[in-house]
Amino acid sequence: MAAAWAVNLSWDTIRSGLASFATDSQNAPGRFNVMDFRGATVIADYGHNPDAMRALVAAVDAMPATPGQTRSVVISGAGDRRDSDITDQTVILGAAFDEVVLYQDAAQRGRADGEVMAVH
Repeated sequence: MAAAWAVNLSWDTIRSGLASFATDSQNAPGRFNVMDFRGATVIADYGHNPDAMRALVAAVDAMPATPGQTRSVVISGAGDRRDSDITDQTVILGAAFDEVVLYQDAAQRGRADGEVMAVH
């Protein structure tokens, strides 16, 4: 919004853009995409720092949940982060979810194969 305002877009244009914005996989892939899959709520979010994990947990905590259902998270750490940030992310998620699945994706970003997984 600030960037649109800075380049003198009209308030009607800015308002329309904000009103039509959706965090779906076509419009903003990997940015808090909420989907239903076989009765489960699935969120795809490519946050990769401790603040992003805290925001994710806060958002999930604010969502309605059925008592007794398991809350699971799948995480892959980006290789260009500090070891302490990778560890902090898993600690935050481990405290918030019933199950945490660690996996290695293609975004190793300069780290050797398996190195990010070893940090967790």
